[in-house]
Amino acid sequence: MQHESNGHAILAADSNLQVEERHVSFEASSRGDPFSGASGDGKVVLLVEDEPALREILSEYLQDFGYRVREAEDGVAALRIIQDDPAHIDMLVSDIGLPGGVDGTQVARAMQTHRPSVPIILITGYSRDPFVAGTDLIRKPFDPLELAERVNTRLSPRVS
Repeated sequence: MQHESNGHAILAADSNLQVEERHVSFEASSRGDPFSGASGDGKVVLLVEDEPALREILSEYLQDFGYRVREAEDGVAALRIIQDDPAHIDMLVSDIGLPGGVDGTQVARAMQTHRPSVPIILITGYSRDPFVAGTDLIRKPFDPLELAERVNTRLSPRVS
């Protein structure tokens, strides 16, 4: 189901993994210009999401913030990327519920094993999904702008 307006999308996936996209005007946002100060500086985000439409939308938002996005459609593909090239991943964003026998919590733990300093955001549509220590959690439905802002915050240099 799609609800049109101008601006960005608020996403939800129902139990049949159908993506709902509702457009909301940027101008109406209390956050002001959503891309002001956005500078991913080419940092690499590994995005793990099995729903193609949702993965595409999230990838586009992250790219709009200046991040390079490597995509994986399931946990097995994500583990392959993590094992083959962990040094070139600056952040992991993963859905928890993934097909193929490897879920997002397992992907997160593998990332923590290979590169403990990499920030991790897990996404879930379920209230009882397990939480992995040292990660952030975003619950569906969510605004992809919220995800992009959280990635931006976690990867921005900290001023002491």
